[in-house]
Amino acid sequence: MPSASPSISLNPISGHHALLRLLLYFFVFWIILRSASDPDRAMTFLKVVAFWSSAMAIYGLWAVATGNNPITGEEGRTVTGPFINRNSYATYAMIGMIANLGVYFRSVSQTAAGSESRHIIREFLESFFSQGWLFMVGFILCFAALLGSQSRAGFGAAGIALLVFFYLHMKTRYLDQRFALSTAVVIAIFLVATLSLGVLTRIVSLDQEALRFTIYPRIIEAIMDRPLLGYGLGAFHDTFRAYVPLEASQAEWFFAHSSYLENIYEMGIPAATLFYFALGWFFVSMLRANLKRQRQRMFSNVALAVFAGCAFHSLFDFSLQIPSVTLLFVAVMAIGWAQSQPSKRSRSRS
Repeated sequence: MPSASPSISLNPISGHHALLRLLLYFFVFWIILRSASDPDRAMTFLKVVAFWSSAMAIYGLWAVATGNNPITGEEGRTVTGPFINRNSYATYAMIGMIANLGVYFRSVSQTAAGSESRHIIREFLESFFSQGWLFMVGFILCFAALLGSQSRAGFGAAGIALLVFFYLHMKTRYLDQRFALSTAVVIAIFLVATLSLGVLTRIVSLDQEALRFTIYPRIIEAIMDRPLLGYGLGAFHDTFRAYVPLEASQAEWFFAHSSYLENIYEMGIPAATLFYFALGWFFVSMLRANLKRQRQRMFSNVALAVFAGCAFHSLFDFSLQIPSVTLLFVAVMAIGWAQSQPSKRSRSRS
């Protein structure tokens, strides 16, 4: 129509909604960033994330055990928590795992590291049974729920997040490295024992999602058709129908099942490059600040581990396109960034 306003996107309304969500994430990040500049408040925020994630894990496990999920109204053999998609919940559970592990380390490791050798066991047991056990139980609950989701990419993301977390903790000066290593060994034994029960076989045997690998080449083909401007934010579902291959046509493709490809598809290569450059700068800046900082590194350790795990999972799924998952991710990032920067007191001394 001659009177229609020009638009890049086939569905501008979806693009407006996407921009509103991005603004929401920014404001949540900013509010928590300003509030978490104090270490005590940052710890309170992280404990809330840990307790909430544990509560969602309990709910997800209960829903599978009873065969009744009141929130989704669906029955299934996999843990989805309050989500419809089990892969989205796997990312949620992974964030809860790392948050619980971070608070657990904060509760018990500093006491053990600062004590004399003959008092380490006593101090550790006192700190563990005072509150540390709560967060270790939370870690186990979130890990059990993640395994129950049977998400292969989610399991891989959790493994990467744990590797990053323990690597950064081994770099921490105040932490007794033997304590970190022994905890990592115990968790590794727990993982091996759990997988030996047949969980890994059930995860590997899932093949109904292999169709996503048949559409990735078509997404790249579509990107090459509009490499500069893309198809517009939120327009993937409406515009990709023409590219769906015959073998995948029985499914409705609301998402690309790869956040990277979908963002490039919708934004275009130049805008997506700037977007991911900003995210890369955020990660590298927090990592550099983490390695230079002498105190309160646990918060940025958690944030960096969660970032790495979510970055991996986004290769194969769309978890960070679900607002509730992204809000939890943004909250952890804000806590980590706030505590990775030098405080006003330290800046005034320098």
